Order: sequence, then structure tokens, then C-alpha cells
Amino acid sequence: MSSLNEFINESKGKELIADTRLILVQEISQTLIPFSTSIEKRRQFAEGVSNLVESKDFLSEFSNEIGEPLEHESEAEFVKRGVDTLRKLLYKKFDIVD
Repeated sequence: MSSLNEFINESKGKELIADTRLILVQEISQTLIPFSTSIEKRRQFAEGVSNLVESKDFLSEFSNEIGEPLEHESEAEFVKRGVDTLRKLLYKKFDIVD
């Protein structure tokens, strides 16, 4: 099994990354940003977070945190662990208290 960094590097330029970026921006704008914020401000913030998440340093930190799937971990469990780890890292980066 390859690390997240290896997967991302192998996937660069493929539609999967573009689709994932779009989903990420939508999710960020719906979950992290207060509803009363203007649509344009929500979009700008989501784009900024998306750019952070796509940065080499952040991807390395995330990849190191999540590691490879555990021996008896299902795909769904690995994805959930990844989502939880990503949320934790974003909260830390933006000083959001959970």
C-alpha cells in the first residue's frame, strides 16, 4: 500500500484531483464557514483552505499523520480516520476549538 503522498504524486493532473478539489471547496464552505458569511467570502475562504490542503508541506504532514491503512482496517474505516485527521489538522491550522 502506498502513502497518501505517493498516491497524490501518481494522480497529479488527473480528473480525480480536480474532482476532489471541487468537493473539498464545497465541503469547507458548508461546514467551517458561518452561514451568515457572504457567498463570495465563503468561496474565498474555501479556496484558501483548499490551496493550503494541496500544498506540499500540508500533504506531507497529513500523510505522516494518517500513515497507511492499518492491518485490519476497512476502506471505510481508513477514510473516516483520514477525514478525522484532516479535520484535526485544519482546526489546528485555523485555531478552531473542537
